[in-house]
Amino acid sequence: MESANGVLFSAAEKATGHPVCFKKVKKSDTHSYKRLDSGCLMPSEFYFHFKAAEVSSSVVKPLTWLESRKYYLIVMEKPEYSIDLFEFIKEFGTLSESAAFNILSQLVECSKLLHEAGICHRDIKDENILFDPATWKIKLIDFGSVTFATGSKYHSPQGTTDYFPPEFFLEDAYAPEPLTIWSIGAVFYIMLTGQWNFKKPYFKRSFKKEEKLSIEAVNLINRLLCSNPADRINFENLENLISLS
Repeated sequence: MESANGVLFSAAEKATGHPVCFKKVKKSDTHSYKRLDSGCLMPSEFYFHFKAAEVSSSVVKPLTWLESRKYYLIVMEKPEYSIDLFEFIKEFGTLSESAAFNILSQLVECSKLLHEAGICHRDIKDENILFDPATWKIKLIDFGSVTFATGSKYHSPQGTTDYFPPEFFLEDAYAPEPLTIWSIGAVFYIMLTGQWNFKKPYFKRSFKKEEKLSIEAVNLINRLLCSNPADRINFENLENLISLS
């Protein structure tokens, strides 16, 4: 399967037959590296993916990485029975509020842990979240847009622009936490309404779809998708709010 910056393959470990997947990235398309203690250069995407998996079990686990003459490859676990949220909603429709809050809680916990470890994913969306419909456990995937979560603002459009916050289009800048909160809000909105009608710099809400939602869900949407980043809810308050819901 083609991804934004590589190709994904299903595979199996020869010795055990255990299913895995791997991503192949052209060296010519790789422009950012991290130097390991061994002195070896590792693509930044792989480096941050391994670091993210160390701090959160809700990140799909990388197993190893390889280098050939023309490519870098990262081998990852392949969670059994999992499907990405985009495909699930496309096939089965929107989620119940209890299911959406369950996934939201895991996503918030994972994203907060990554930020505390200095990692900003920058491409959180329904297509990059795997979950098991039997257990509702999630796995965050695709670290091709990841970077350090610093106090400074970003100016480059890394990730999927349909999920960028309004401030990027209005101010040509966005900060790590407000960006991630907005992206989480987009996922929450899609889970509950099945829609994300983005018209930059804003998205168009479907108030008819929202009529079926509880006051708690609508209030949370308002705080997650607040146009002004200064008024957008932060991780700490979001965790507290979810724990009360």
